[in-house]
Amino acid sequence: MSRSNNPVYVSLHSDFDWSLVHVEEPKCNEINKAGNPITWHTSSVYVKGANGEKRPIYFQLEQQMLWGISGIWPVGTDRADQTLDTLEGYQITYPMTTINTVNSPTINELKTQKIFDNIRRVTSEAMQRFCKAEKERKKKNPSQPPIIPSPTYTSYLGAIEEDNIEAAVKPIYSLATRKDPSTGKSVVDASIPKKAYIKLKYYKKKADDVGIPKCTATIKGPGNKIVSVQKYLQHAQSTSTLGTAKCVIQWEDIYWGAHGKSPYGCNARIKVVEINYTPEAKTTNSDYNFLGPNDSPGDEEEDDDFPSPIPKAVSEEYLSMENEENNGVLDLIQGNVDDELDDDDGIEEEEEEKPAKKSTKKPVKKTVRKTKKE
Repeated sequence: MSRSNNPVYVSLHSDFDWSLVHVEEPKCNEINKAGNPITWHTSSVYVKGANGEKRPIYFQLEQQMLWGISGIWPVGTDRADQTLDTLEGYQITYPMTTINTVNSPTINELKTQKIFDNIRRVTSEAMQRFCKAEKERKKKNPSQPPIIPSPTYTSYLGAIEEDNIEAAVKPIYSLATRKDPSTGKSVVDASIPKKAYIKLKYYKKKADDVGIPKCTATIKGPGNKIVSVQKYLQHAQSTSTLGTAKCVIQWEDIYWGAHGKSPYGCNARIKVVEINYTPEAKTTNSDYNFLGPNDSPGDEEEDDDFPSPIPKAVSEEYLSMENEENNGVLDLIQGNVDDELDDDDGIEEEEEEKPAKKSTKKPVKKTVRKTKKE
C-alpha cells in the first residue's frame, strides 16, 4: 500500500465519516543515537483509498489568538536558558475558546473540540482492540512477540480496574491552570479557556548539531508571505507577538508506550502543518495635539526606551479580569509550560544557516553646538 498524494482535508464546514479512519497494528521503530538503539511503537492513521492507497488526514481548526509559536526545551530548563542554542522543537498553545466564549463556545469552536474528541475516541477504540488481542496472545501464544508495548497494556488494565477506559489515553486538550497567589501552587481555573499543546512538524537535530531544528510546517504572514519559524518564535532573546492564527493539523499516527510519570499508555500525535498568522495591530498614541508642546523643564533625564503599547486585543479582552487572573491567562496564551517529551518526531536533518549580512549603514556624526551665557 503506497502513500497517496490525495489527502483527506476536513474543513470546519464539511462532514467527515470517522468510520473510514484506519489504524494499523502497532509497529516497532528504531534509530541509533550515540551508539545506543532507541525503539518506540506507533500505528499509522489514514483513510484507505479506492486503490488501497493511504490517504493522510488533515483538519482545519477554528482561528484563535496566540502568543506566537512556543519553543520546546528540555524539561526543567530555566526561562533565561530557553535560547535558540538549547531549542529542541516547536509548538503552539492553542486555546479552545476565547475568554468571552468560555461558557458559550461558538459553533466553530465546538466543531474543533469535536474533532479532538473524535480523534481521542478512535485512539481509545484502537487501544482496546489491540490490548484485547494482546490478552489473547498471552494466553494462547506466549512465545510470540507482544502486539502492544507492556506500558500500554499495563495502563489499559489499570483503566479497566478503575472503570475509566479514557484514563489510559492522553487528552489532546485540558483544563487551564493558574498559580494560586496565596500558596504558589497550580490550581484549575474553569474561567480560563481549555488549552491544547500542539507540536509543529519539524525534524529533531542531533546532539552535536549547530543551529535550530528544521521546521517543515508552512507559516504564512500578512500578504501571503511565507516566513521562517523564527519570525514569531518565543524564547528568552525575543519578544512575544500576539496574533490571530488559522491552523491546519495532520493526524500523523498513534504513539504506544510510557508517558513519564503520567498513567497514559498511548496518545494521538497531531502536528500543525500550516499556519496563517496575522500579528495583532498595536494601539497608537493620540493622532491629535490638543495640549500643544510640553514646555515644562525636565529635572531628570528620561529613559528613551519607552515601553511599546499593549496590543489592543489584550487590553480589551484578556486584561479585563483582575490582576491575579491576568497572570493565569497570560501564562496560558504564552504557553509558558514544560512540554512532556514522550515521542519521536522523525529523521534528524541539519538545516544550513546563512551567514549574517554586514551592516552597510554609515555611522552618523553628531554635532554639538555650544551657546554663550549672557
